[in-house]
This record gives sequence, C-alpha cells and structure tokens, in this order.
Amino acid sequence: MQSFRKTTLLGCLDVMEANLCRNGPTASRTYAYFTKDQISLFKKTGLFMMLQWRKVQPPVVVPGMVFIDLGTESVPHAIKLARGLHEVILDSIPKIIKTPLHTQFTAYNTMSSWPLVDFIRFAKHATAWPLARHLHNDLPQCQGFPTHPLLYKGKILRILKNRLNSYTTKNTTLFLSILQGVKRAAEKAPESFVKSSFEKHKKILTTPRIYDPEESPKFDEYFHRFWRKFKSGSMTPRNPYLLIVTSKDFGIDSNLKDRLSSQHLVVLVGRLIDLKVGRRRHSNDFTLDMLLKLLILLKKVLWLIIVSSYRCMSLVLVKLRS
Repeated sequence: MQSFRKTTLLGCLDVMEANLCRNGPTASRTYAYFTKDQISLFKKTGLFMMLQWRKVQPPVVVPGMVFIDLGTESVPHAIKLARGLHEVILDSIPKIIKTPLHTQFTAYNTMSSWPLVDFIRFAKHATAWPLARHLHNDLPQCQGFPTHPLLYKGKILRILKNRLNSYTTKNTTLFLSILQGVKRAAEKAPESFVKSSFEKHKKILTTPRIYDPEESPKFDEYFHRFWRKFKSGSMTPRNPYLLIVTSKDFGIDSNLKDRLSSQHLVVLVGRLIDLKVGRRRHSNDFTLDMLLKLLILLKKVLWLIIVSSYRCMSLVLVKLRS
C-alpha cells in the first residue's frame, strides 16, 4: 500500500488482517493498529469514511501507530471471507479489478455488518445461492438475510447477474468455485457450531416422516427439476424403477460400518411408493434392492417372451397365406 493508484482490495484486506488487535477495550468490537501512511491511503480512497472507522484511545500507546475501531466482532471473519470471494471472482472475471475500490469493498462491508451469531448461516447461504440460482433450483429463503445474496453492489453486481442468466461452462465453474473455494479461505468454524450442526442433522435424518398426499405435487416438481438434465437408463419407460440410497448414520461419532446402514427410497416414475430402512449388507441378506433387480429381470424375460411369441405368430401367418 505504498501508492494510491496501486491500492487493491486484496492488499487492503491483507493490511487490515495483519494489523488486527485481538485485545481491545471492548470485547464486542474489533480494533487494529495502523501507521499514519496507511491511514492516509485509506482516507484518500474514501474507505475510512465508507467503512465508518473511528480513532479511539489505545490500551497501549505505540509510537507512530494509530488505534482504529474497525467495527463489530464479525470483522475478522468478514476479512477472510471477502478476500476468498473476491479472489475467486477475480480469477474468472479479471476486469472487475478496474472497478472503483469502494465498489469492490461493498461485499466486505455487507459481511462485516452480519451479527456474529448468524455469520456462518448467512455465509453458507451467500456461497450456495449463486450456483442454485444458476441451475434454476432456488434455495429456501434465508430468514433475516439483509441484502442481495450476491453481496456486491454497482457494476460488479450487474456483471454477476448477467453471468447467472448465461448457462456456460465458464459461468458454472465460477459459481461452483464460489460454493467450494470460498469456504477454504474462510475462518475455521468453532467446534461448538460443528457439533451442534451434526446433532441437528442427525435429529432430522432419524425422525420418521409421515407421508402426506398433499405434498406429492411439490415432490414431483422438485424431482423433475433435479432429474431433467440427467439421461439414465434406469429412468426409461421400459425400466421405470429407481433406487436412491442415502447415508443415514453419518455423524461425528460414526464409523465406516455405521455409514453402510442406509435408507432406501424406491421411486416409481417419479412417485414415492415405499420407504424402508435397510439393514447392513451381508451375503445372505435378501434386501429390497435385490427384489427390485429380480422384478426388473422378470420384466425383461416377459418382454422377450412377448416379442418372441409375436414373431412366431407373424411367421405362421405368412406361411398360411402363402
């Protein structure tokens, strides 16, 4: 950050992260020490006013350094997440580096305003929404989410919206990278959050669900929306049975054998017709998937018998006419 013209968002975020002070006067705020030259550059770019920074009295006076209140306790998380997001977008759209610096900072400014208790929930929604929207499989609404899920404003937001509506491999790769790549740059989630998430998912997956006929149209809609781009031999009219096996026992304390216990959803032409919890697979188990294979084999045999009978009858009729 030695030249105003060479100042970039990534450089600013690196300086902010390097100068963070974890032990400030107030636990719910984030502070940092900056040199006077760094503060001068932030003021020239307009970021000092845009980010609503303010000088405060430092707990320890450091000669030549200025103590700044950066904002809420979400700021350290926002710095890493915003850096990862911007780096992924720059890799696909290099021209956004030419946009005004305050426009590039809009995503960080949005993230830093998120409450810490909702930060992970909002971050997961913001990284998953672009790919879901690009594939026309919109996510449920995230309660309390304050802005557009693309987070940016101005020219960058317009560019990303245009990419959402253009179905190309390059754009799909961009939004997949936002989903997967940005998470690697984010700060590690606390162990308490990870454990509570596992417990929540385990409770959902182990709670029996009663079939409601009124939900059938909604199920059909999502089923066809998911499978419309797949061409599988298992979904042809001649072979309408589909077996979906989903892991049911994955958890923080589970092992490989436990994960083999699975839930079988048998779907006949897109409609749920049976639900059965499978046992661990052994060589002498006559499981539901084996029954399905036998039914499919029987259907093929019957089809061959019908075709052969039809051909034989055709030959007999031809000979009788002659």
